[in-house]
Amino acid sequence: MVLGEDIDTSRMPRPRGGLRDEMMIGRAEMVAAVRQWRHHKVAYDVDPDLSESLVDMEIDTEFPGEVLRQLPHPDPLFMLRKPAVIVDGSGAPSEVLGFIVVGRPAVRGVCSTTDITDDNPLYLVSALVRPAHGQLGSVLLFASAAAGTTTARKMVDDSVSMTELVEGGPRSAAAATLDYVRRLAVLAISHMLYLCSDRPDVTPTASAVTPNSGHRMSSRRTTVYQVGWRMGPAISAFNRKVQRLREHTVALGGSVLPHIRRGHLHTFLHGPRKAWRKVRWVAPTLVNAAAFGEDAQGVVIPVL
Repeated sequence: MVLGEDIDTSRMPRPRGGLRDEMMIGRAEMVAAVRQWRHHKVAYDVDPDLSESLVDMEIDTEFPGEVLRQLPHPDPLFMLRKPAVIVDGSGAPSEVLGFIVVGRPAVRGVCSTTDITDDNPLYLVSALVRPAHGQLGSVLLFASAAAGTTTARKMVDDSVSMTELVEGGPRSAAAATLDYVRRLAVLAISHMLYLCSDRPDVTPTASAVTPNSGHRMSSRRTTVYQVGWRMGPAISAFNRKVQRLREHTVALGGSVLPHIRRGHLHTFLHGPRKAWRKVRWVAPTLVNAAAFGEDAQGVVIPVL
């Protein structure tokens, strides 16, 4: 189980104390994801302002589904500098500290994201969660990079469906639990899509050395990439200025008030005869900014 290999659950001894075998396998797959991550030790340090904007991005924009195959580094760990607070199935707030993305070669098991050769690549996302009153744990999600046109909403819904099917978890659970899984999926998939888009704000830093604990892989350096450290502050400054403009501007009778269009994915064609497609993440923008006149200058976020 710890190796994340295929498991015949019908041959497992029945768990004691009411602990379900699905929960046991879920914990084992978290361990398997961590073990897979240790082969490359890639970590993304995500800026809080960019992270909040990604979670809030438009989810109905169409783009090619295979974009998730463009993860720039194998088996990454996403570290949320500011934990995302999501209400769990019981109504209590829980903190999401980050998540690991690895490959999913079978119904049970893990592999590197670089080793997926299926026509319908499947990724396993293990989210690290700290409940309001409880021990640190994990929640497993799934993301598909199947070819064809899709949307972030469809990816999220597919992730929830696969979580129900493979893990037997929230299939018969309350709507609150399903909503919790859906919010986790939005968090993970939005961050993955940003890293897979064209020219994301990613900057390598000096690698940190993991203390040697006697294991031969423990001395491998962890490569940390800063994600959104330029874009995040720009988004924060943009939001502050728009708020000030709103507070000091007289209401415009009859016309559409200036408002922010949330960040979104945009597909554009390039290459010979425009035969190739790329996906770019467009930062939040001010719609009808001209209504603010010259005061609106300086609220445009540059596209990296």
